[in-house]
Amino acid sequence: MQTLEVSLSVPVPDGMTLINSIELKELKETVSRGSVKNLKWFQDKLGIYSHDDIREVVLIPYRDELDIEFGGCVVYPERSGQPYKFLQNKTEEWIEQNFHKINWRRK
Repeated sequence: MQTLEVSLSVPVPDGMTLINSIELKELKETVSRGSVKNLKWFQDKLGIYSHDDIREVVLIPYRDELDIEFGGCVVYPERSGQPYKFLQNKTEEWIEQNFHKINWRRK
């Protein structure tokens, strides 16, 4: 078997820094911690763009898990006209852990 040994230099542009993937993940988590998002963000995250569908497929069936009142990550509106509010990092965790439970074959 032949082997080839190579030495390579790659310039890193000014203003750029190389970091390992673990550090990058930790930085992203730090940035999203405490960040509050809206319903459009949640719809974009799941790719469900109808307000009715996102409510019927996720927000209503999983309210006991998602509602901040029960230890979840979503502030549900108390009356018509109030917005949903999503704690970004906790919502992203919930999506990762529960992706398989969402009814993706809705009508």
